[in-house]
Amino acid sequence: GAAVGREGGVYLTVPGDGRRRGQVRVTVDGRDRIYDAISQGEDLPSGSRVRVLAANDDNSVTVARA
Repeated sequence: GAAVGREGGVYLTVPGDGRRRGQVRVTVDGRDRIYDAISQGEDLPSGSRVRVLAANDDNSVTVARA
C-alpha cells in the first residue's frame, strides 16, 4: 500500500500482541489518513512515532516504533 515505509503517529494505542488493533495517522500524498494498525512486541502508546512495515489484506497496517 501507499503507506508502507512511511512514518506516522499513533492515534489510538496499538497493542503489541499482533492481534488487537490500534490506529495510526499517516500522511499519504499530502493527506492525513487513519489506518487500523497491529504491532508485534511492545505496546505503542498514543503519540509514539511509528513506521509502516506492511499493508495487510484487511486494509490494516503493521507498524513498529520509528
